[in-house]
Amino acid sequence: MKCPNCKTVVPASAAYCPSCGNAMSRQDPGKTPGEVSPEWLAHLLCQDGYYDVEVTPDEEVVRGKHKTRPNIVLRIRRDLGCLTMLHWWSLKPSGIFGGGSVQTAVNKANNISWLNSFYLDKDGDLAVSSQIWLGRQVGSEDILTFLDRNAKDFMAAVAASGLQQHLK
Repeated sequence: MKCPNCKTVVPASAAYCPSCGNAMSRQDPGKTPGEVSPEWLAHLLCQDGYYDVEVTPDEEVVRGKHKTRPNIVLRIRRDLGCLTMLHWWSLKPSGIFGGGSVQTAVNKANNISWLNSFYLDKDGDLAVSSQIWLGRQVGSEDILTFLDRNAKDFMAAVAASGLQQHLK
């Protein structure tokens, strides 16, 4: 979209033009935190290439698979005012002495990643979490942009940390 004042190309989710500061009217007015629903999130995941999308409305959870991105679990946390994004991977058996190298790779991934938290869960699988804060309004472009940046950050951290060699 273009700023009507200075004609600069502006991201669709921008509230103001980064060039002249003009207030932008959003194409997608967004949803208030109370309007965010699992069904809306499922629609956005499908729009973003996720498949086998499942909705559990009573838990406000959405699950989806993707061919080129990590599979995802989204949970609306109204009590915290955020959307929690989780990913899990099984790890290759590391043997009696291999656990230290996995933990070292997890620590390195946390130092590299600016968007995700990496940890080993109680079952010894790799778990990754991130949050999207639900401010006054969140639009579909906000969610889709976050999913894209999150996937890129995740893949870069996994590759640079050495975690890739431990994933099944």
